[in-house]
Amino acid sequence: MHIPAAQGLFHKVIAQSGGGLNYRNSDPAASIKAQQAIAAATLKNLNLSGSQIDQLKKVPYQELLAAGTAGAQAAGNELGRRVSIGDVIADDTYVMREFCDWADSIPLVDGTVFSEFTGTLQRGEGRKNEWSQKEIGDNLAAAYGDKKDAIVAEFKAVFPSKKVQDVLFFAASSRPTVKQTLARKLEKGKTPVYNYLFTWEYPVNGGQTSFHTSEIVFAFHNVTEPHCRTATGNVPAALALEDKVSQAWINFARTGNPSQPGLVWKPYTTQDPQTMVFDTVCESRDLHDDKLVSLMPAAAGGRGGAGRGGRG
Repeated sequence: MHIPAAQGLFHKVIAQSGGGLNYRNSDPAASIKAQQAIAAATLKNLNLSGSQIDQLKKVPYQELLAAGTAGAQAAGNELGRRVSIGDVIADDTYVMREFCDWADSIPLVDGTVFSEFTGTLQRGEGRKNEWSQKEIGDNLAAAYGDKKDAIVAEFKAVFPSKKVQDVLFFAASSRPTVKQTLARKLEKGKTPVYNYLFTWEYPVNGGQTSFHTSEIVFAFHNVTEPHCRTATGNVPAALALEDKVSQAWINFARTGNPSQPGLVWKPYTTQDPQTMVFDTVCESRDLHDDKLVSLMPAAAGGRGGAGRGGRG
């Protein structure tokens, strides 16, 4: 929706782990400078000069990846800010900082999962559901200090069905960026937008909070595939949930409205920020999670999909 050349190629958008595309505030000159700094540092790491850039095609992938990752780190140190190999240069010609005018009439679903890149899978935590009360208290205190009680109270209000220790794996900072994207789409939009949060916990490995990409198997109705059946525990709740998620995706693709019989998905507006929570019990509601997000440390619940490649 930011690329003029994409006009006419699609009629609906579902941005999974979406948001975070702050093109409006980007500086094309600064973006170009950052990418040039990464390229120069990467070449240096490989003992190549600018005139030898074609040699990159012959570098083994793992070696190139290591050189590029180190190059991004070096470029960030040089420029005094975080830079990424995958940053998009919004130049207002090929990639627009604002949504293209033709995108105003394209319906949008934008959402994330509960943990994104901060869950039990990434942290190797396999017993959070077995923690004693002392372990829970100690871990919460270590993470949140004197804000612990306030964060716990807000988390219970937002996610009453979750265990209190689950707050440690909540990707809080993924929520504001998605809301920002939805709000910007609504500025000139002629169609509704919808928000979701996938919070279902995989009942394996001691309880696996929903990780980045974990809703895809449900969207494509693949829970019964052998490897997916193992990962989801082969439980009735997973089968029931995939019916709801996949039907929502199908209905939205067909009509622009993801609602289905027995599960109304209300549009997201700035006045009524409805979110479809996909879990054992699914419901569309205002999470009232702004205060919770504001209380949590910036380093906790790091940005999910968009910063590391959103999926659509």
